[in-house]
Amino acid sequence: MTNITVNSADSLRAALTTAKAGDNILLSAGNYGNVNLKGIVFDGTVTITSKDAGNPATLTGLTVANSQGLSFENLHMDYSNPSTVWNTQVNSSKNISFDNINFHGSLNNNPGDDQSAMLIRESSNVKVTNSEFHELAHGVSMMNSNGVRVEGNNMHDMRADGVIAVGTSNVQVLNNSFHDFAPATGDHPDAVQFLTRGATSAAQNIVVSGNVVARGEGGIIQGIFITDQAGIGYKNVTVTDNVVVGGMYNGIMVSNTNGLTVDGNTVAPYGDMTSWIRIANSTNAKITNNEAASFNLSGTTTTANSGNVTIKALTSAEIAKIDAWVKAHEGEAGAISTFPLPGGAPTPTPTPDPRPDPTPVPTPDPTPNPDPGTGSGSDGGSGSDGGSGTDSGSGSDGGSLTIVKGTSGADRLTVSGKENMQLEGGVGDDVLTGGKGANVLIGGAGNDTYIIKDADDKVVETANGGTDTVYASVNYKLTDNVENLKLQDGATSGTGNDLANDISGTTNSDNLSGLGGDDILRGREGDDTLSGGDGNDRLLGDAGSDRLDGGNGNDTLTGGDGNDVLLGGAGNDRLEGGPGADTLTGGAGADNFVFRPADLGSTDLITDFSKAQGDKILLSELDANTKTAANDKFAFIGTKAFSGQAGQLRYEVTNGETHVYGDMNGDKVADLHIKLTGVHSLDGSEFAL
Repeated sequence: MTNITVNSADSLRAALTTAKAGDNILLSAGNYGNVNLKGIVFDGTVTITSKDAGNPATLTGLTVANSQGLSFENLHMDYSNPSTVWNTQVNSSKNISFDNINFHGSLNNNPGDDQSAMLIRESSNVKVTNSEFHELAHGVSMMNSNGVRVEGNNMHDMRADGVIAVGTSNVQVLNNSFHDFAPATGDHPDAVQFLTRGATSAAQNIVVSGNVVARGEGGIIQGIFITDQAGIGYKNVTVTDNVVVGGMYNGIMVSNTNGLTVDGNTVAPYGDMTSWIRIANSTNAKITNNEAASFNLSGTTTTANSGNVTIKALTSAEIAKIDAWVKAHEGEAGAISTFPLPGGAPTPTPTPDPRPDPTPVPTPDPTPNPDPGTGSGSDGGSGSDGGSGTDSGSGSDGGSLTIVKGTSGADRLTVSGKENMQLEGGVGDDVLTGGKGANVLIGGAGNDTYIIKDADDKVVETANGGTDTVYASVNYKLTDNVENLKLQDGATSGTGNDLANDISGTTNSDNLSGLGGDDILRGREGDDTLSGGDGNDRLLGDAGSDRLDGGNGNDTLTGGDGNDVLLGGAGNDRLEGGPGADTLTGGAGADNFVFRPADLGSTDLITDFSKAQGDKILLSELDANTKTAANDKFAFIGTKAFSGQAGQLRYEVTNGETHVYGDMNGDKVADLHIKLTGVHSLDGSEFAL
């Protein structure tokens, strides 16, 4: 074994050319910048670690591609100024490990402006252990990989997901701590999430065990969420000995699995939101010895169903005890054995047979903790409990209008009768919840939240009355002076107004329209249709095969996963298809077509490329030569054949279509393929290389 000391990214890469299995490369303290390691293969393991354990070396980005046998230990990953979405990437590699790493974003107490830590893609035998992840959008993401172990990590102050996996088998998520997340409005936040969207075969042999998910002082997230969007399901899934406290409705959710064990888990809700264990459409399931507020086994056949206990919401004393435990045991792998489980052991009751689903609200109403009580028509007194009215008034069955007024505080007003109520929040950041009947909800001054469950409810806001948000479980169009719309399950259509709206869909197929203003539309999961309308809009399809139409204005369109259709419309637009075979139409104006590494697995079509209008194909996000450590540009060679030199870009015209090919590893085979219609001659100026 040899110890090799280095002090820069270049000297690190040089050391790897001479190192042998068993060697240690010691990084002197300092900032190594964005490190790219490609084509580095060892039969054993070479360890890359900080020379001074008390003053670890800093990296601002790391890419490991086509490599084998590397172990990263005791490093500082500073992603406060991220260069990409996932700032540690392991691509097409195997036998890679990370231990005792500090991954973090901007450290400004706002993970909403940060990017993600790690993406493991098409790789095998990857381990992430004993590390800290904080102030990041996502922690560890994995796609189309095999044999990934995530163990003993502390993930806190994150935005949306701790661990998320698609198309990955033989996964172990063990003894991790997830707490104090800060999801943004419209997020689908989970500690651990498995999806099938984009996968082609069933993932199998998944173990999620010994993890703690605690709300702490953060927002509400789901615990373990394993669902099937592609209809391919899962095989052999084990969910055992996990604790989810203060979680969202789906504390533990598993669907469409053959061979499932859910044993020894505790899902303990807070008083402001129930939380359950839900198993849907699964077979050969063993559901035993769990605790939760309720159980739902809809469409599931079990081999064992016993020892399950229904528990009540946590008391304030229990919550305080749990919060103190989380702070005292941050980052301790295996500490769950000392976790202060709530209450005593009630008498076990059998889990009910499969029954109708509970009210499905995967993304819950964003109501704050209901500290004050609710009244029924009497004066609530001063403060935030309804003031001169009541938090929950009883409407009249005979059609008369019952008026309930709030205070200058942050009120929670709820329609509790059958029809015809008027809720007036007054000054303050109020939460107004509608119901049956023709109700009028008036927020007043402040940043108000409206929860709409009936199409007859009307929201009234004045100009300059704050930034307001509607959560609608029915199809909905924003009224004047309301900025944001978040669709909930049950709604499929959302329409904005002439303001700069932020509109997000559901996990189903939605139709979102921005109309006027500089809008942000987020499709989320499902095959969505997004229309920006007038203004400089930003459209994000996210997962699913989406249709994005920017309309008038200088728009930014990002398709996300799936085979998307992007229409820029009039204006100077930026179109980025993302993974999948996408169809891109810029429309009038000087448009940019953006390609990243995620686009390499499929062929995108640009239907109306126009050099005369100033269109450009941006390839600068791609490393044209994977055989070097640098981030190389493509070399345009016209219609010449590939010569075996990595980084060449060529084109040919076949049957009236122009095909652009890029060879990124010198094997004379195209790694990048783009089709163009409407243009038959290229000179290289069409590209940003």
